[in-house]
Amino acid sequence: MRSLPIAAAMMLAAGSACSAQVTLTFIGDGIAATDISDDGSVVVGNVTFDGSYETFRWTAGTGVVRLGRATVPVIGTGAGTPDCSNDGSRVSATIINAAGTTATWGLWIDGQGWQDLIPPTAPNGIVLDNSLGSVWGISGDGSTVVGFYWKTAPGSAGAAAWSQANGLVPLGNPTGKSARVNHTNLDGSISVGWGERFDGAWQPTVWRDGIRTVLTDTLVSCMAEAVSGDGTTIVGYSQTGPLLNISRVAARWVWNGSSYTEELLGTLPNTPQGFNALVWANGVSDDGQVIVGNNYFQNNGPFSNATGFIWRGNGMEDLVDVLNAGGVTLPENFMIDGIYAVSGDGEYIVGSGKDALDPFFRRSFIIHIPRGSACPPDLTTGAVAGQPGYGEPNGVLSNDDFFYYL
Repeated sequence: MRSLPIAAAMMLAAGSACSAQVTLTFIGDGIAATDISDDGSVVVGNVTFDGSYETFRWTAGTGVVRLGRATVPVIGTGAGTPDCSNDGSRVSATIINAAGTTATWGLWIDGQGWQDLIPPTAPNGIVLDNSLGSVWGISGDGSTVVGFYWKTAPGSAGAAAWSQANGLVPLGNPTGKSARVNHTNLDGSISVGWGERFDGAWQPTVWRDGIRTVLTDTLVSCMAEAVSGDGTTIVGYSQTGPLLNISRVAARWVWNGSSYTEELLGTLPNTPQGFNALVWANGVSDDGQVIVGNNYFQNNGPFSNATGFIWRGNGMEDLVDVLNAGGVTLPENFMIDGIYAVSGDGEYIVGSGKDALDPFFRRSFIIHIPRGSACPPDLTTGAVAGQPGYGEPNGVLSNDDFFYYL
């Protein structure tokens, strides 16, 4: 029979998660990071300090490397987000075309540089305001780029995906309305984003194996922002509350074998009810158990009162609190306001923040929160005897571990 002094067991059970090295690494000033590779070694985003919004790629060895082909200096506008494949060797972004006249879809490959993906566009594709469309995501294997292309009205933004084999493929819109893909899974077979309702409100949408489905029939604009590698977990934001006081809160949709079931993750404490606040999930781990995003207590553009959050199956946690618990303190007057992605293993989080006081300087960072390393006395997931998981460590010391010895 197992044995352990009860006093010792109680002392161990009084703890929380096993201690592990939580780190915060600043990777550059005047940049906004938007995606990270699976091992945390590559970060991509936009250069912001000079107003160019040029795509950059960062590694510890190279620092911030500007990749060129920015649209803002040429046509005065930018769109989309830079993203990278799981291994960081491929970067997708909206770029100026090779002729230097029009915004188009771009794919950067390490050692090769940029490739214009449009033209050719879809049969109903057009140039609108010096743009063929914009890029919002890339598959984990780097084979598929997603976003929207401009098309003939009605519904001038057309959800689409590009691959080397098939070129640009429209994924389907609500009749007469616009749609956009924000993210896609490992092989590009399941994409997520938004489609317009009849009144113009954006609704969380999934394109799964060629079929478009509205995840939640929201009355106000909400969307799906990211999907796990296998496509079983989608995250973004949805609505809750009475019609006259609707809140937009972080949400996930989990595949049940035939459809996606919505779960509202909620908000951080002291987030006001109503439309003035905005809480949304931007990233999800491959196992669906780590979700990250942003909690805007007051949604007021660049003057928002905000923080980042992490969800690990036990409710919403302020990332600042998680950092503090790990012995990491943010610089004075620094506010996290842009958490954009998490690595497939759920350990590396990328985002940016700014000085809360003028001149509101922006800095980007990588947060590393190790998971999955159980302490020796951590012996059970909390499952009852004879059930799956009994006697298996879960990385958390709790009363379940104490009772395991009785």
